[in-house]
Amino acid sequence: MKKNGLRLKDFLNISFAKQPSFSNDGKKVSYISNKSGAAQIYTIDRADKTIRQITSGNEPVTFASFSPASSKIAYGRSFGGNENTQLYLINSDGRSEKKISPCNAAQYRFGSWSPDGSRIAYTSNERDGTNFDAYVYDTKNGKRQCVHKGKGVWEAMHFSPVGSKLLLRKVVAPRVHELYLVDLFSGTAKHLFGKHLNSYYVPVGWRLGGDEILLLTNQSFEYLRLVFYSIQNRRSKVVIEDACDIERAALSPDEKCLAVVFNRNGESVLDIYNLVTKKKNAGSIAPSSVIGTMQWSPDSRLLAFAAENATTPSMIWTYHSKSASLKHLTRGEKKIPVGYRVKPVLKKYRSFDGLLVPLYCFYPKRTLKKNRKIFSLVFLHGGPDEQYRQTFSPLIQYLAFRGIAVFVPNIRGSSGYGRKYLALDDGEKKIDALRDVAELAHFIKRQKIFSVPALMGVSYGGYAVLAQLAFYPNLWAGGISSSGISNFLTYLKNTARWRRTLREKEYGDLKKDRGFLQSISPVTFANRIKSPVLLIHGKNDQRVPCSETVQIAEILRRQKIWVKTVLCKDEGHRIRKRANLFRASREIVEFLMSLFSSAGKEAKILKRKIRD
Repeated sequence: MKKNGLRLKDFLNISFAKQPSFSNDGKKVSYISNKSGAAQIYTIDRADKTIRQITSGNEPVTFASFSPASSKIAYGRSFGGNENTQLYLINSDGRSEKKISPCNAAQYRFGSWSPDGSRIAYTSNERDGTNFDAYVYDTKNGKRQCVHKGKGVWEAMHFSPVGSKLLLRKVVAPRVHELYLVDLFSGTAKHLFGKHLNSYYVPVGWRLGGDEILLLTNQSFEYLRLVFYSIQNRRSKVVIEDACDIERAALSPDEKCLAVVFNRNGESVLDIYNLVTKKKNAGSIAPSSVIGTMQWSPDSRLLAFAAENATTPSMIWTYHSKSASLKHLTRGEKKIPVGYRVKPVLKKYRSFDGLLVPLYCFYPKRTLKKNRKIFSLVFLHGGPDEQYRQTFSPLIQYLAFRGIAVFVPNIRGSSGYGRKYLALDDGEKKIDALRDVAELAHFIKRQKIFSVPALMGVSYGGYAVLAQLAFYPNLWAGGISSSGISNFLTYLKNTARWRRTLREKEYGDLKKDRGFLQSISPVTFANRIKSPVLLIHGKNDQRVPCSETVQIAEILRRQKIWVKTVLCKDEGHRIRKRANLFRASREIVEFLMSLFSSAGKEAKILKRKIRD
């Protein structure tokens, strides 16, 4: 699959660098990269730029965090995509690896290191597979203590400055939390805010005095803002707020500098505030991008962060607080000339009720055939409360390179636009979000230069693809559903036990809302589907079981609709291993090229017999 000297593999082989973490002396930075084919831990020496690979294997690493007091790195990985993340300790030289999580069938969620590096906090559902308890692990003697038994999904956050208390967050519903403070000596848990506030909390860290917590929250506000919360007075003081979400923040160890990331129309704006002079930098210090993990060096001089955009994969940058200089710590690969990469144009289209929906448009620089309409594809994000951001997608870039226009909407219910927009698809209003997608098809048609669009989506986006093909069959040329829900009744019954309650709060109760759940399930109206469908799924998916893909495929085969399934035995909810990405991406490209072509060998795919 080669065009103009560039192959699909050339795009998919572009690697990223994410999640920077400083060593305790600040001389090294660890990060995660997929350069070897699966995400692994690397370290880079800041002085001589020597890079060393610390972990290896075919299973991707999910996180890595340097100890604040030694050369140890805590990291996690799951196997076969099952999301049962296991926890490990390893030295920064790649030696003395030790597994610290006892149950392979359980999921472990890393929280944080204690300030002195002697303990690690995490939560796990090992007790019963459903409820998450909080543990503190002693890195010296290898013993652990259960410090809180939880009901539902709980997450460990930050130790207090002296290590005597631990912040815990309970996930009540999607983007709804409660915060608790556990005294590690007495075992008592104190609720920090009132219950039933329908608010989102992201603790950033403690102030040195040990009484105040810096956190992001949308409590009593439309957007996420930055506040200091006093534990003693039980009061919040707003530090920074804006007419957009503040998505990240990092306070320097000396508490003189505060790094703040704003989400402005899907683009990250990074500002540095000097808390001594009460001034901030002039303009964003980072290039146009989406900013990921941030961390200050132990001496508070450097801020390391990951940044990427639609045309450039994630790289690690450092910002010097004294000289205000910005430098690459890792370099992006240049396998694809910049001239072949497409930057999206941000537009808005009007939906059925007048709502303006944000839309990213990847317009190809060349088309497949002259004097013909441009082939078009609509890509739908997951969640449903995610937000499409201008992150680097090698597949989207390749499709644009091949002459396909790609449209990516943030339909109602997407995050990043405030509470009201997020709530527009709550409950039975889910159908309104699907109508947003249908209106996009009409918007594309009105341009008169694009073909009838195809659809592609992952997770909830995969469900939306199947729903569009069933509810609006005349609007679409075909669809690609990856890890998509086909029947909400079987999905809620078979999803992992720890997820069921949270998902019912998003979609509806399996018993009380059975009729509604059936009404929005693609299988209910599968007899209306008439376009070709490509289905992709990981067999070990705990979130959306692979049976969701199998059952819709069987229905479509009985109806003599062209359908193909691509099942990856060693993947879960997302396809992450490079070999599987090659396979799935190749199937996607071949499907789309065949779908859009009206002559030649590529068109023959639609004439083949139904097969696996």
